[in-house]
Amino acid sequence: MKKNLYLLLILASLISCSMKKSSIGPNNVIYVCASKTSMDSLKTAIDTTFSYGIRCPAFQSYYTVEWCPIEKIATYAKFKNLVILADLNKKGIGWDVAKSILRGGEFHHAENDSLFLFSSKDYWVTNQQILLVAGKNFTKMRQNILEQQAWIFQKYNKRYDADIFENLYRNREEKQLTKLLWHKYDWTIRMPNDYVILQERPKFKFVWMGTSFPYRWISVSWAKGIKTEWLTANGLFEMRNQLSVFYEDIKTDERFLGHKYTRFGEWEDALHMTGIWYHETDIKGGPFSTWAFYDKETNRTFVVDLLIFNPGKKLTFFMKQMEVMAKTFTTDFPKDYFD
Repeated sequence: MKKNLYLLLILASLISCSMKKSSIGPNNVIYVCASKTSMDSLKTAIDTTFSYGIRCPAFQSYYTVEWCPIEKIATYAKFKNLVILADLNKKGIGWDVAKSILRGGEFHHAENDSLFLFSSKDYWVTNQQILLVAGKNFTKMRQNILEQQAWIFQKYNKRYDADIFENLYRNREEKQLTKLLWHKYDWTIRMPNDYVILQERPKFKFVWMGTSFPYRWISVSWAKGIKTEWLTANGLFEMRNQLSVFYEDIKTDERFLGHKYTRFGEWEDALHMTGIWYHETDIKGGPFSTWAFYDKETNRTFVVDLLIFNPGKKLTFFMKQMEVMAKTFTTDFPKDYFD
């Protein structure tokens, strides 16, 4: 009992500070604090929630999940990504932590197994995402986690992306290149200062940019009006293969394609295609990410394509970095940005 009180006092001291400290730890690790009973019951549901990733061609996940005993919650309360599993069947550290985080009505719902998931940002430190999973019925808790996997994943992913955005553009932006693209093509992307234009084909409405170490390429293709064939799974696949004319014999592997309609920057219903690219004559390949969407304001259909080449290395961070950059694409750039 005294130990629990001591831990709560430490946690309370983090909140009571006049200015919260910054979170610590890596962006791509999810720390899960749980009792053995909670871990045994919910581990599979939590692990699969954070199993999203990319094929390179070997699968690489965006996040690593590390499990730690609930008794060490005071240590892990300072980390960026934290999940707390609170067993409310008996009083203990999990019960005490849930009681301290949740308001009266929320704790009542958790005790009655009518509400299990509680999300909080910057609760103990800044730039932090916390998910509290609290309840008594582990079967219902597990089911609720599985039903809300996409919602849970996006909570942590948005924080990670915001962190990448801040680090990517803080004192590292190549505004002249961004401005050049805007004046030439009436669209632009906010470019970090290590990117250059590799190829421009205005006649074919194609611009290719990139950087090295590792090799990261981003291209923009467009056409006047609605190109309905680009906005379908088969049509986008064919369109991307046509880019091999500019990409120097790079093709799209049909075996690992994924498609979904999703938000891309300012556009609500972009078609997103992911998979693996390969070279027709060399032993080269890697992941790609492509979006197609119609811009009503300028009456143009766009395809934004990303690919990476860095064999044998971890690529998920670079893919996330490129996707954050790609989503700054705009056809309505604020004029005062260049001031």
